[in-house]
Amino acid sequence: MLIGKSAPAAAIVGALCAFAIAGCGGDSDSSSTTDTSASKGGGGGAAATGALRSGGTLTAALTAEPDYLDPARAQSGQSWQALVPICEGLYALDGGATKPQLAVGEPVLRDGGKTVTIRLRRGVRFNDGTPFDAEAVKTSLLRNHRTSVLFQGIPLEQVLTPSADTIVLKLAAPYAPLISDLAGPGGMIASPAQLEKLGDRFGDDPVCVGPFEFVSRRAGDAITLRRAPGYYDADRVKLDELVFKIMPDEDARSTSLRSGTIDVALDPADAEGLAGDDALRVAEVPGAGWHGVYFNVGNSAGMGKPLAPRDSALGRSAAVRRAFERTLDREALLSLGHDAGADVSCSIISTTSSLRSDVPCEANADPEAARQLLEEAGVETPVKAQLNVSASPDLLREAQAIQAMAREGGFEVEIDQCDVASCIKRLIGGDFDLALGGFSGFPDPDPSISPFVSTRGGFNFVGMSDPELDRLLEQARAASGDEAERRQLYARALEIVSEQLPLAVIGNPGVTVASRSDVGGFEVSASEIVDFTGAGFTQG
Repeated sequence: MLIGKSAPAAAIVGALCAFAIAGCGGDSDSSSTTDTSASKGGGGGAAATGALRSGGTLTAALTAEPDYLDPARAQSGQSWQALVPICEGLYALDGGATKPQLAVGEPVLRDGGKTVTIRLRRGVRFNDGTPFDAEAVKTSLLRNHRTSVLFQGIPLEQVLTPSADTIVLKLAAPYAPLISDLAGPGGMIASPAQLEKLGDRFGDDPVCVGPFEFVSRRAGDAITLRRAPGYYDADRVKLDELVFKIMPDEDARSTSLRSGTIDVALDPADAEGLAGDDALRVAEVPGAGWHGVYFNVGNSAGMGKPLAPRDSALGRSAAVRRAFERTLDREALLSLGHDAGADVSCSIISTTSSLRSDVPCEANADPEAARQLLEEAGVETPVKAQLNVSASPDLLREAQAIQAMAREGGFEVEIDQCDVASCIKRLIGGDFDLALGGFSGFPDPDPSISPFVSTRGGFNFVGMSDPELDRLLEQARAASGDEAERRQLYARALEIVSEQLPLAVIGNPGVTVASRSDVGGFEVSASEIVDFTGAGFTQG
């Protein structure tokens, strides 16, 4: 039953599109170790053999154009990637887990987890020379909490600053994913001087604590960073410059890597072929995210409006949605663009999480079963639907494959390509039947679930609303420190998602990063983010 309203559209205009839209651009074994071989799959990083020299410019290709270079306003995973070298946070990604960054150690919890004390590094300055202290952290956390969709899930009531190196977070309820959330953009700390100077235009010239500082940006082309001279851990930084080149086409990324035009490629085409090239290295790790298809079940009038079933066979009937799911050949779809590290899965929670529980899943299509379900549902065939997909060659291939598979099962799917901004507008406005979507994942699984299927979720584009599901997710977030209870609660929540099917997960994609063989020192996380702090070129 649909009740209440989804999150207001104004709260998600800054939705992190590469997290929520395909192609917008727990502990894990995938830690930030290095792969010094020329073959795939060695760990969470890639490194050239031998010591790294100081100096040089490294060029890394991004899969899409970042939007705001501002932790509070970032709208894409590519923005997160571009921010990581210039804006450190209280915590950082570490393979499939987290580690302290500007914080010192783990938080201290009191009052049943509702009072959280975090110690801060001393003697640190922002890249403009402004002192890093508790007041600066307070300013950024409150700003991020007001505007960042994922960070708004924290039940934050107050930020106290009892000393220059200590902050105290007052929460309305215990919140188990806290450290994981603080390792994302919401935990990044901006220079208060630059915030005062630029306000909402902070992203035009971002200043934070980081191994690199912002130099320039050419829209659609490149973002240039240079080594920050005042960085507190300057000895780790080898490069003079780090350049992010915008290259949406995965084939172009692979070709440019082979030719030496770029040094590192995120999510390149033909990872297996690249791994066989002695001049290149490939690192693959299991991913923390998911990839799948959104069904519009209740977003009939736009987010922030009363929920009601979409006037379509797919919107009205879970049986019809189940039929569509049975047309999907997950193995074939994942082979099109999610590399050999992808896992066929029907679970929003990836294999990297200890909170994962198995969800029954069919790897291959069964069009006859799909047609039988449609017949039992009493709907006229072919069932017509529009599939929205952001414009990119690899996603178009996937959409065309889905179109052909669905045709075999009794559906007639029309593909509607849109640019990123238009895709987001359609999702928010409820102007879609189907859409390719997904999430790059955090160490804690909650951001992969709650924003997408809870009534007030910031990414609830599908218009899902179920009181029992909302209750289970709220309890799982509050069950701080009780992993067994959280696993059980998420398992029950995923049962409801599986029954009502507001989205069909295709799989849990792996993370692939390829580099020239003379490049090393970078670290790859399960959340599809690369840390270039220690990156460099071999000597000689």
